[in-house]
Amino acid sequence: MCGMTTSFALMADARAGEAFHAQPAGAVLFIACVLFFAGSIVAVITGRVPERLRKILTAPRLIVPAALLLAIAWIYKLLFE
Repeated sequence: MCGMTTSFALMADARAGEAFHAQPAGAVLFIACVLFFAGSIVAVITGRVPERLRKILTAPRLIVPAALLLAIAWIYKLLFE
């Protein structure tokens, strides 16, 4: 098992150390989801997408680091689980 769901559940329960051990990429992805959710709430209330969130969402350079994070997390799980 990859541990993404476990990692998300542990992060939601404020158990970051265990979440990182279960799946490092899942812990980071959880934080990203929380930040994007907060930005979405701001957008709903104000009718505008926050500029910083807009830049992140439209940045093509985000794909390579995200793919690297997932690959490193996968290797971590293979080596230490």
